[in-house]
Amino acid sequence: MKTTAIQEEEEEEEKLTKKIRCLTWAFGDQLSCSN
Repeated sequence: MKTTAIQEEEEEEEKLTKKIRCLTWAFGDQLSCSN
């Protein structure tokens, strides 16, 4: 179903956002880096 594909896309986007956030706050937020 299309819904699943959209959900997967959103999850990938969220992972990317977390990675960027991790890199941006690498010194202050080590916890988000380990996930």
